[in-house]
Amino acid sequence: MAPSRIQKNQYRAAETTIGIGSMFVGVLTSDGNIQIDGVFEGELTSALHVLVNNSGRVRAQMQVTACTINGSVIGNITASSDVVVESTARIWGEIDAATLQIQPGAVFKGSSHGKD
Repeated sequence: MAPSRIQKNQYRAAETTIGIGSMFVGVLTSDGNIQIDGVFEGELTSALHVLVNNSGRVRAQMQVTACTINGSVIGNITASSDVVVESTARIWGEIDAATLQIQPGAVFKGSSHGKD
């Protein structure tokens, strides 16, 4: 199967990065990829892919095309495409996505809904 536009773009370099030791509180909107290694609190919107790395801590409402979670998220995730919850992830909230993958070892407390 050929990769989708999202799959092709999700692993390119992030246009916006919140680094380890950094904290952002507020509203963040990006037309590209976002990588979170630090702390983010607020509202997050991305036209492409959001990556929350192991050190990333998010307390937010997320409206994304696709995302991969390795760290922790408290809040709701709405994705028009894929959400991947890796084995190191901790999520408390709702996930509304076209596809949802939860790897063994991940913690997900909440509910999930598929797109019609």
